[in-house]
Amino acid sequence: MIVVENKKDIEKAITSLKQKDAIMFINCHHCIFTISNKVNKIIIYNCENCTFNLYTAISSLELCKCLKLKVQLYGEQQTTQLDLVHESEIHYMQEKGFVVSCGTDDVIISTPNRKIILPYHVFMQQYVTNLETWITKRREQCLDPEGYLLLE
Repeated sequence: MIVVENKKDIEKAITSLKQKDAIMFINCHHCIFTISNKVNKIIIYNCENCTFNLYTAISSLELCKCLKLKVQLYGEQQTTQLDLVHESEIHYMQEKGFVVSCGTDDVIISTPNRKIILPYHVFMQQYVTNLETWITKRREQCLDPEGYLLLE
């Protein structure tokens, strides 16, 4: 596993990755990272005010204990896991994916056609293979349906 740790105020393109590699970003602040190589797994832990531009296929993307992230997924994405992620944006360029979330609030999840804001702590997990279906089910299964604001 490749570890990028305790970086602050940098902009970096990470290009020396191999397909079977996993990369972990830990405790990074005010950074911009770009990954173009196909990788197996990306873990983003305890990062704040960072942007991640992911132009490649990724088997698994995990975000944990993060604040004010912007993640743009341009390549094929298999699984995204969000745990205790706050005030962040995740934008998928494709409509398909597998999303698991727990303890998120003020997270914007968008596809080219729709956007949803998760404004409350949500301590339930959702497993769906299509992001449009996931957005619809999140609204339908919410205890307070008015708490989810769908934007056109």
